[in-house]
Amino acid sequence: MLLQTDSLAIGYHQKIIARNINLSLPAGQIIGLLGSNGAGKSTFFKTILHLLPPIEGNIRLAGRDSGGFTPAERVALVGYVPQAQQCSAPFMVSDFVMMGRAAQIGLFRQPSAEDEATCDAYLKLLNISHLRQRWLSQLSGGEQQLVLIARTLAQQSKLLLMDEPTSSLDFKNQVRVLDSINELKQRGYTIIFSSHQPNQIAQVADMLLLLDQKTITQIEEPQRFITADNMARLYQLNAIQVHKYMGI
Repeated sequence: MLLQTDSLAIGYHQKIIARNINLSLPAGQIIGLLGSNGAGKSTFFKTILHLLPPIEGNIRLAGRDSGGFTPAERVALVGYVPQAQQCSAPFMVSDFVMMGRAAQIGLFRQPSAEDEATCDAYLKLLNISHLRQRWLSQLSGGEQQLVLIARTLAQQSKLLLMDEPTSSLDFKNQVRVLDSINELKQRGYTIIFSSHQPNQIAQVADMLLLLDQKTITQIEEPQRFITADNMARLYQLNAIQVHKYMGI
């Protein structure tokens, strides 16, 4: 299994947000993460990344205890796309995406033709090659989010954690990102992405992680679980509202 957790508890400063998390996630899958605001989705991702320590239990990545990885080993295995934020950093898009190759390039080597080709390939995958010579600060929030995804893909990490990757995008670019997620799966990547749009998870995910009742439950058939009744309970709505606005 690529990612396993045993009796995991997550939170900040010993304050537990969710506990008794027991997951066994295989490689080569698209995995959706659903939960209401404040339930702990971002905290879960940060704990997998070892930015936050587990409060209880343990995490194994590719069969190894996650605490035993060097930073370079972790970057090679796990990539992270955070929630969209407006960025004013003075970088050209091509240079910003190249930062995703830092672990492979090292401190004292210039990017190679292979590094350039890798970055160009992911810009092309997301249909943003035309932004290559633009300044990051000049882009819209949606364009910046696509560039951030491209930088993470340039790491070529086998497990990608995406925290609401379509939240700031218009419909066209949401479709583009979902298509790229499917394409990455075909290339052997494993993707865990959180979303507040259950329909997106129902469309593309092979598996669902449901963050509810202060734990995470692994659900093998998300399309069967994502119903008006279940979403109404999760988001504290009534089923008629969910059916009216989500069409499920």
